[in-house]
Amino acid sequence: MDLNTIFCLMCILQVAGSRHLYSGKGAAIGFSESRGETGEESLSRMDLRAEDTEGSPHRLRQRVWIEGHEVLGYQRSQCIHMSQPWVWGHLGLLGQQMSSSFKLRLHTAPSGPTRPAFPQQHLFQYIRTIYSCCKLGFACRKVKGLQGKIEVDDEGTNLEFYIDSDILGLSILRAELHLEISNPDHITVTPVLSTSATRSTSHLKLARADVSDLTLDATFLFHLLQEAGGTRREMSLSLNCIVSQHPVPCDHHGVGLLGAPFIAILYK
Repeated sequence: MDLNTIFCLMCILQVAGSRHLYSGKGAAIGFSESRGETGEESLSRMDLRAEDTEGSPHRLRQRVWIEGHEVLGYQRSQCIHMSQPWVWGHLGLLGQQMSSSFKLRLHTAPSGPTRPAFPQQHLFQYIRTIYSCCKLGFACRKVKGLQGKIEVDDEGTNLEFYIDSDILGLSILRAELHLEISNPDHITVTPVLSTSATRSTSHLKLARADVSDLTLDATFLFHLLQEAGGTRREMSLSLNCIVSQHPVPCDHHGVGLLGAPFIAILYK
């Protein structure tokens, strides 16, 4: 995927700052460090609906000012959320037999091409947020995004990622697995990433209406891949649902994946 393709897609999705996006091999997209204009300057270009232009100039300016600062406040809250420390779930509360489980497969091809997935809107929105936070004065980050796929076979549901060798050659500071899940009953959902030797519950959660955005700490998985020289790894991911300190079946409360996940790689 070349830069022009990414640029056009970002325009269609109304993603600001597309000139700061670039693509590496495959479907990895990213953002490099460049602040550009401030958040306040970008707000001056807000599109107005026809009915918003009715009334006096003073009323119009007041409406633009209020809406602009509401947008700015929401953006800042997202930036603060992304910089929060990890939260750990309590392994003793997890009911393994009641969890929703997936196989997590990381495919690497050190000497050949991979089969990348096309970036979806959830990933584009994340890149847009990174860019906006940089403009607002938060820490600017170098980021690459890897879109995942959902594959279903006789053994269950698999989350597949195809990783180019250039990703493993980066000096990785942090790797995040991003999930968007339905959660209509607003219950506690604790994700667990597991290998044969490690179980990790480190995550961040952002709730919006009946949807929860879960960000899992996947840094240790990529360090394992780098140490193993890019050998294919197969792990597991489980979503554990808890009500009143007791594990419950996730499907009884409408908890499930809303789309394919993605991985964000933050590097030096």
